[in-house]
Amino acid sequence: MVAYCENPAEPLKIQKTEDLVISPHIHTATEIVYVENGEITLTLGSLEYTLGTGDFALIMPSTLHSVSPTAKNTCVYITDCKEEIIPDIIRRFNGLRPASPVLRAANVSTTLKYSFASLTAERDKYVAFSLANLVVTIITSKLRFAEIRDGVTSNLSNRILSYLGTHFREQISLDMLADEMGVSRFHLSHLFSNKLGIGFKEYLNNLRVECAKGLLRSTDTPISEIYSSAGFENQRTFNRVFRDTTGASPRDYRLHREDFGTVAPRNDVLSIPAEETDIPEIMVPPTIIETPIVIEKVEENVKTKSGKAKAKKPSVPKVTVQENTLEPKAVPVVQDDEKPSEQPIKKKKKNNQAWFL
Repeated sequence: MVAYCENPAEPLKIQKTEDLVISPHIHTATEIVYVENGEITLTLGSLEYTLGTGDFALIMPSTLHSVSPTAKNTCVYITDCKEEIIPDIIRRFNGLRPASPVLRAANVSTTLKYSFASLTAERDKYVAFSLANLVVTIITSKLRFAEIRDGVTSNLSNRILSYLGTHFREQISLDMLADEMGVSRFHLSHLFSNKLGIGFKEYLNNLRVECAKGLLRSTDTPISEIYSSAGFENQRTFNRVFRDTTGASPRDYRLHREDFGTVAPRNDVLSIPAEETDIPEIMVPPTIIETPIVIEKVEENVKTKSGKAKAKKPSVPKVTVQENTLEPKAVPVVQDDEKPSEQPIKKKKKNNQAWFL
């Protein structure tokens, strides 16, 4: 597996995966891992954690990590929140990492379950942003945080992965990378072997193969053009490295890519768009509530100064209309010895007010 640097353009990205292996990588976003079903191994640096059904994990930005399913029919949600979604969380825990990133299912509150379920079902941008902020806030309140001890090494590793993630298509050597990072060639080689568990050349080739695999499965670009787009010097080297890494030629991989476990047609990716105009407008018809109208006859006796009662005034109906009526209905007006006639009752409109806190 190859480590890579991921920096998605979307502020919020939700991915539902089934039996998918996620290679070691880092990114600038805060990541939430939720195991809906099954079991996975979460690797953070040199540490491994086993997560079962209902477990959450919080991965802070610039942390090298990977995910591997260890049981069949494993379903995992991966949610990436960029800093603009959770700015207060980033400022509060800057320079800190969870002592343990895992929140077990037994400690997951009903509020967290409901909030996360609402987040995965939401399609409105601003509502989803708020729900993501709430989910991260609840998780961080349940975890203990500590200072980063190997900050210098971690920072260098992140710089290397970030740089190669941007420049892997260029012809770059270990010496060139060492000069760019300001360290010795020996120190850089040692870091690759001990921190990433892979040599520089193998890492760079794997990074290029990952790029080529993406082009093969998602585009119709000719293979004769893909090798240069992925950073290989010639097609012969590309074919050899690709076969050594995947066990198949680029042509066979494109024709039978689902058999190699690299394409997950069951995986659903929800990217909340950055622009509000990208969100489809859903028109929901209003619900009309049938409101009963009660009519009461009110009779009034009027007395004169002499104390004698005058004739009764015509009965005037008293109309009671319940609130929350969307459309005023025709109300019968009853007069003496006459059949009811329908006349519309005019109702004043209430001003809609919105309060922002």
